[in-house]
Amino acid sequence: MALLGPYLAKAGAAVAAQLGQEVWGRFRVAIEKLYSHVKKKFATNPRAKDALSRLEQDPQLQQRQTEVVKLLSQFIEDDPHFAQELGELVKAARQASGDTIIQTVNVSGGSVGNIKQIGKIEGHD
Repeated sequence: MALLGPYLAKAGAAVAAQLGQEVWGRFRVAIEKLYSHVKKKFATNPRAKDALSRLEQDPQLQQRQTEVVKLLSQFIEDDPHFAQELGELVKAARQASGDTIIQTVNVSGGSVGNIKQIGKIEGHD
């Protein structure tokens, strides 16, 4: 759900501003493959298909997310081949999203908002 949330909520513009157009393009392709795979599996079960459709209509609603996660967990448990394919697609989506570090800095009891750092760290793999 963490990977699909921005895709379902159509938050691409906000993500693109943070990740950059090139990274967003790679991530979008990878997440669309992942979502297509999930959607194809859910289409095999009327209850799952309906749950995913309701989530698409309101992706922020926690109850709908929970229902889809439960159904997805059941598919993963029942179908090791699907679970393996899904794992590979999740890994590809995470790799396509690039490296993101979230930092919170507190100064004199106050809080500094988001810190964006652009650059390359040398000497690290």
